[in-house]
Amino acid sequence: MAKKSNTRRQYPKCAQLVLCDALFIDPNSAKPNLFGLFDSFKPRDLPSQVQFAVFVKLCGGNGKFPLSISLLDPTGSPVEGATLDIKDFECKPDRTSKIGGMLNVVLKKKGPHKLVVRTGQKTIVESMPIPVEVKANNK
Repeated sequence: MAKKSNTRRQYPKCAQLVLCDALFIDPNSAKPNLFGLFDSFKPRDLPSQVQFAVFVKLCGGNGKFPLSISLLDPTGSPVEGATLDIKDFECKPDRTSKIGGMLNVVLKKKGPHKLVVRTGQKTIVESMPIPVEVKANNK
């Protein structure tokens, strides 16, 4: 008979959630390098294809979880193609975990979008509103 573990599964906490133009995790030092940090999208018109990176730093937690990072539109629906999924994300209580990835999506709606980090159905963090505003045409 398999022995049950006394270790309880605990969800991690989010220490950082950043939008940027690009990211690079240095293979020697494991330090993240984030380029072009931003807090809103300003396309010339909609729909508009945009490419960006998401960086998340999680602390603590214990166990393996499915992890997803999604961009939601103003109605709360996921933006098509704007989800990073990790099937078996492992958290350890004495470590921080860094996750990052590039997304290439088509923004279709103006208004406040948000990033949501989830483990299964449990939401770890929701970002502040990320405005999507069409640039004024300067003539």
